[in-house]
Amino acid sequence: GNTNGQARQCFHIHGFPECPYFNNAVALGKAEEEHMSTSNQHNNDVPPRKVMEVHVHTTPRSLWQDHLHTQLQTMKGGAEHRTCPFIYEGCTIEAQRFIGGYTEFRQLLLEQRMKQNSDVLASKQ
Repeated sequence: GNTNGQARQCFHIHGFPECPYFNNAVALGKAEEEHMSTSNQHNNDVPPRKVMEVHVHTTPRSLWQDHLHTQLQTMKGGAEHRTCPFIYEGCTIEAQRFIGGYTEFRQLLLEQRMKQNSDVLASKQ
């Protein structure tokens, strides 16, 4: 794929269907994915280039604790995480970086959005 300009960002959201913070994180991630693709339309890319991909991994609640443990035991910063959802960044295994739960994910997206906005303002000077 052609990734000139902005690097592609991948987020992985893991949770079980009955978990409200999982559902919140998915909704937030999908909305941000949509925002990022429309805000990059000025490149006239056809099809629009995806700068953000949100991958949703749903696990049945009965298997959640096992899944949590298996997925996170080797991930730096993830081993202590005990709640639903867990979210990490990275388009490749090597690039994986643990983010946390819904609150940390939301904070990260807010910070990125603020940085994006300030970059836009700076380029308009």
